[in-house]
Amino acid sequence: MSTAAADVFDRSPYQAPEAKLVDINTQVTEDKLFSFEGRVGVWRFNARMFQCAMTILFASGFAFLGASSQSMPVTVLSSIPAFILFIGAIVMMVYTSIKRLHDLNHSGWFYLINIIPIIGSIWTLYYALRPGFDEANRFGAPREATKGDKVMGSIGIVITLAMVAGSFLSV
Repeated sequence: MSTAAADVFDRSPYQAPEAKLVDINTQVTEDKLFSFEGRVGVWRFNARMFQCAMTILFASGFAFLGASSQSMPVTVLSSIPAFILFIGAIVMMVYTSIKRLHDLNHSGWFYLINIIPIIGSIWTLYYALRPGFDEANRFGAPREATKGDKVMGSIGIVITLAMVAGSFLSV
């Protein structure tokens, strides 16, 4: 009998398989901007939302300056980069929001709750302000926030709370 055949007959069908199991949840993955994988903490989330808001503000100002010119080619040429910046910022906001939901151990599909009027706004406030879990979950291990994340994130949180307070005061 050959060695391969002997190996087949020597193994019991009831023996547990032997494999090197690695818990991937304890490994911190690289933070890629345009990826659905991984987690983003509350500080980094608010920092990125602030960066996206500033990008959209810059793109809007760039398009407005071009639109105020009397020349049609200048208007068109200024609106193309503004449109690209605007779309890029919106896409980054979606990716970052899904990673933020991962930090709270929710599926990215929960992002669709944002479509529902009023409930979506409350849902966004929930995941924008609630701290994530310290332990690893099914989406990976938590990342430590950098000093820059904390500074920009706190600016983002203050702006968010000011907008919410302003919306209640105007009613």
